[in-house]
Amino acid sequence: MPVNGERWPSEFAFWAVFALFLVLRFLNPDSWHPVWGGEKPMEFAHINALLRAPTFPPFDPWFSGGILNYYYYGEYLVAFLIKLTGVPSEYAFNLAQPTFMGLAASAMYSLVGAVTSRLSRDRVDPLVGGAVGVLLFCVMGNLDAAWRLIEGFPDAPVFSFDWTWSASRAVDGGITEFPYFTGLYGDLHAHLIALPITLAVLGLGFSLATSGASTRRAVLTLFGLALAIGSISAANAWDVPVYAVVMVAPVFLWSRQFGGFFVRLFVTFVAAGSTGLVAYLLFRPFHQNFVALFNDVGRVTHGTGIGQFLLHFGGLLAILGVALAASGLLSWSRPKPLWRDVSLAVCGIAIAAGVGWQIVRPELASFEAGVTATILLALLAAGSLALVAVRARADTFNVAVSMVIVGVGAAYLAGLGWPVLVLGGILAITGAVIYFSFDDASASFFGMTIAAAGSIVAGAEIFFVVDDLATLPDWYRMNTIFKLYYQVWTLLALAAAVALTILIARRRSIVTSWTFTGEDFAESIESGATSDSNARRGAIAICVVLIALGLAYPAVATIPRIEQRFEGHPSPTTLDALDWMRYGTIAGFENQQISFEDDLAAIEWFQDNVSGTPVIAEASIGPYRGNGSRFSIALGLPAMLGWDRHERQQRYYPEIAQRNADVRALYDSTDIERKRQIIATYGIEYIIVGDVERYSADPENPGRPYASAEGIQAFESMLGVDLEIVFEQNGTVVYRVIR
Repeated sequence: MPVNGERWPSEFAFWAVFALFLVLRFLNPDSWHPVWGGEKPMEFAHINALLRAPTFPPFDPWFSGGILNYYYYGEYLVAFLIKLTGVPSEYAFNLAQPTFMGLAASAMYSLVGAVTSRLSRDRVDPLVGGAVGVLLFCVMGNLDAAWRLIEGFPDAPVFSFDWTWSASRAVDGGITEFPYFTGLYGDLHAHLIALPITLAVLGLGFSLATSGASTRRAVLTLFGLALAIGSISAANAWDVPVYAVVMVAPVFLWSRQFGGFFVRLFVTFVAAGSTGLVAYLLFRPFHQNFVALFNDVGRVTHGTGIGQFLLHFGGLLAILGVALAASGLLSWSRPKPLWRDVSLAVCGIAIAAGVGWQIVRPELASFEAGVTATILLALLAAGSLALVAVRARADTFNVAVSMVIVGVGAAYLAGLGWPVLVLGGILAITGAVIYFSFDDASASFFGMTIAAAGSIVAGAEIFFVVDDLATLPDWYRMNTIFKLYYQVWTLLALAAAVALTILIARRRSIVTSWTFTGEDFAESIESGATSDSNARRGAIAICVVLIALGLAYPAVATIPRIEQRFEGHPSPTTLDALDWMRYGTIAGFENQQISFEDDLAAIEWFQDNVSGTPVIAEASIGPYRGNGSRFSIALGLPAMLGWDRHERQQRYYPEIAQRNADVRALYDSTDIERKRQIIATYGIEYIIVGDVERYSADPENPGRPYASAEGIQAFESMLGVDLEIVFEQNGTVVYRVIR
């Protein structure tokens, strides 16, 4: 939508960010790398399988005979556009990732512009807000690169790929991605595809909360929310709990037109419940066929280090804090007459919840000695801080009390090892108090974003989702941190961008204050000096320094990632995701060279001559790198087994282990009857033998080959009876099973 009239619509943000990340894909279009390939092989395989799938749910390209038990809806959207446009998938794959980055930037641009305009009563140019939002959200990185530069000073840094990678592992045992890293690394993963949809939930919620919409218009907005939340559930299920709650909060703000508190609760329950039901029904076919292997939660055993946490989020948190303190952002919004009571009530409820939690779950007393007392003290500190934050004019007594409580709490927490839990609690309670303390729905929405971010941070310190990594002591909550911290980045970037925009745009020439008359607050607007205050200039300078520290990451990490390619790669002239197969080589058993050029010729033969979804056999090598799965990736045809690590997230391990043994036996065994039995069991129609099958090392025992020369040679003795050769070029042979 256009902002500030017709000048600089949000489409400008889309095209600018799309162009940035398209250039990065042009400079490194490769869909695979033996060490740093990321998740692109899985995503490419799923998209190609969706393009071939005759029915839904689609088949799994890495587990023949099985369905895709994954939140694949985002990849379906990409496949739909490929069908619609006719762009070959190897090119479309490198167009899709910049497209979703651009969509996310455009959504953030519009959302920040709308929130700042509403909060400031149209005194702030939304163009400024949109630009700041895009900068903080998808251009700035975390502080890892800046810290490494400072730490190594005055020695000259030697930039390598580690400068790219380490920022995504800022927290021990977790993944700390952020949008620029995602766009730079190039994965078309579920969390990226869902990003514009999650921002759509925020945008629709803000529109509903602030528009005073009629019931008819509200129903249409709620249907849009249902569609968005339903899409998230099928595209990246990790986002659903957060954005379902984020949907309820604006509904409660919209319900203020219906009367008293309990009436509003009833309206909210009906409207939000109906929205959730519609969201489920819209995507019921997906949910009927999706089986969640991991739906349990465990208790975190040790807290996140505060230094590591601030290395990741410190820039956004500092910008938010400095800008909020210096901008007077909330002074334009009218406090509620009972705002003090509301603040105290929220804190009281939080404390009661903490006490009740210990009574109901007494075993948590061993959850690091004194942690419950820590939570309660943090909530008291948060409440006191919030009382200061929402006052029009804070008095010295409240400020002093707040400082004492926070100081005592910080000293107490330092010895317990759970500072991030407390920081999350402070953010959550402060945001909740802001949400309930103003008549202005835009101020309440702003508070909601802070509360949601803080709640996620605190929750990730207490619980983790039990998945296939739960038995690894160092990585048991890797995916929990990965998925949840990505949501925190979005919410903090939104809140920080709003606060910074108003700080940049606001002048002392308009000073708003509120005077309590005994029953309500009266607004007073005065004209002040036109020059900027020293405090405002100082705050802007601090924020500029913080942004510069965040921009250190794209400055030093971009080129090392672009150069992370196979040796001998040509100058970039294409967006072909399979171009690496023309020149890329890797070392196999006893350093024999494995090339992929002949495999690419075989892939092109398949594209020209094979229709439908015949089952293929190719090597399955390595739990994560997917060295063997080049045909199922490029063609989307169902293979006996692809990356077994990813299959463990979709189905139970025993059957995966059996297939892994059978694939290996198909190539390694010299027993013709054993080979025939495997072919019949899995319904194999094509068997691929290339350099990968001939020369790869055994991933479990690198001292021996993946398949014996005799096992490979045994296929020749099956010609004319069981097999026929349909393609042969140098070291790559494609056998077709004779039925």
